[in-house]
Amino acid sequence: MKRRHFLELVTGFITLTGVSAYAGLDTSRSSKSETIQIGFAGVGGAGCTVLSKLNGQLSSIAQTIAINTDQISMMNINSNSKILIHGEHEGIPDVAKTLAQSHEVPIANALSSFDLVFILAGMGGATGTGIAPLIADISKRNGAHTVGIAITPFEYEGARRRTNAQTGVETLRKKVDSFFEINNDQMLQSMSKNTTMADWHRQTEIIVLNTITSAIEALTLVNTRTALI
Repeated sequence: MKRRHFLELVTGFITLTGVSAYAGLDTSRSSKSETIQIGFAGVGGAGCTVLSKLNGQLSSIAQTIAINTDQISMMNINSNSKILIHGEHEGIPDVAKTLAQSHEVPIANALSSFDLVFILAGMGGATGTGIAPLIADISKRNGAHTVGIAITPFEYEGARRRTNAQTGVETLRKKVDSFFEINNDQMLQSMSKNTTMADWHRQTEIIVLNTITSAIEALTLVNTRTALI
């Protein structure tokens, strides 16, 4: 089966089944397909931080790529590869996007071998909000099935970040084949009053990992069913 037709089946399967981000995670067996190359791109501070914390687990199923504008924070990120976007974005998403456009060639090269690409970004700031949709565009041009995962800010972070986040979410959703949103406020409401920030970070990591695993398992299932036809 041609890659494009196969990935269209994956999109349909995920849409019809409503794959849950909270699905049970079985790390005792590999979900990686021998014929499907998978990439995971963390974009911006939040995206790169989660990627770094999960890198050991993600590396068993995907190649990880960290993309950020902050050189200092990138030094502490664990990832298979890193792309540093040079320049000052002044906290403005559109400026961050403009800076990233001059790095399209290395980004495209980094994503070129993947059939399935996950893009994780925190929304509300400059880098994740401005650059994640551009990464999605590049991934789609490469012919990969592209999944967006957006983390939205808490209400107390202010109106500006919430407005930026809403714009970023709407833009990224339009660019990708499948989309998942991790809403911090909703997640916090489901946790106990004694929840610490460390607990919240860990829960975010679990949701991200389960989202990725669920999507890959859906893809693997479709691949198995296709092979039997």
